[in-house]
Amino acid sequence: QQICNSMLSEMQSISKAFEVTINKVISMDDFAGSAPRFSCSFPEYNISQVTFKIVSMEIDYVNQTTKMVLKS
Repeated sequence: QQICNSMLSEMQSISKAFEVTINKVISMDDFAGSAPRFSCSFPEYNISQVTFKIVSMEIDYVNQTTKMVLKS
């Protein structure tokens, strides 16, 4: 029940999602315990120092980049 209430609360809140590409490969070892959270600023969207969590990730080993979708 507690998990369901937490998920319902999260779905009812307004959030923003951004796709970000980092010029580095992030491996599963970087997720010690839970998905990392980032404090980001996106001035063009009037967002300053908002905490985001990773909701998806795509690694490109050839180009050594990681594409992530971050959600507030």
